Amino acid sequence: MPVGGKTIHQLAVHGRAGFVLLPRFNRQGSQNMQHLLTINEVAALLGRCPETIKKDLRRNPRAVPPRVLIPGTRLLRWREEDIKVWLAKLSEATHG
Repeated sequence: MPVGGKTIHQLAVHGRAGFVLLPRFNRQGSQNMQHLLTINEVAALLGRCPETIKKDLRRNPRAVPPRVLIPGTRLLRWREEDIKVWLAKLSEATHG
């Protein structure tokens, strides 16, 4: 899957602890590759405005789920699984 003239073999997830490499995927689109959510889809899931999410990425990164960084691009993308884990942790912290 070419991005910025290069073939991406791994993606990185940016979270509080830094970057986490995701599994490799093959050139056919791979079974390991899952749909990445856009900022509009994440905003709809969280009931927030996309602009607020963008601002929070700069001002308060803990206020948004960890995102996927695609090397060579400035795209904002998230994995649904990461959002569910992030929400579960928030729920535990507030109800725990």
